[in-house]
Amino acid sequence: MKKLILALAIIAASPAHAATAFFTGRQEMVTTVTYQQAWNCEYSYLGRNFWRIHRNYCPSSVEVQ
Repeated sequence: MKKLILALAIIAASPAHAATAFFTGRQEMVTTVTYQQAWNCEYSYLGRNFWRIHRNYCPSSVEVQ
């Protein structure tokens, strides 16, 4: 029983189908709808680019699902 509970805890803690996208180097300062300054950062995953907003800086990679 203890092994089953441990196995279920490990499965629940791991993200489902998570992958890593990498920062392309493109970024721009934006103002959010709450009038705060943030960074709009471009990331690439499997040849497809997308933008994600971060408050302080652009991390070199992000998790995607």
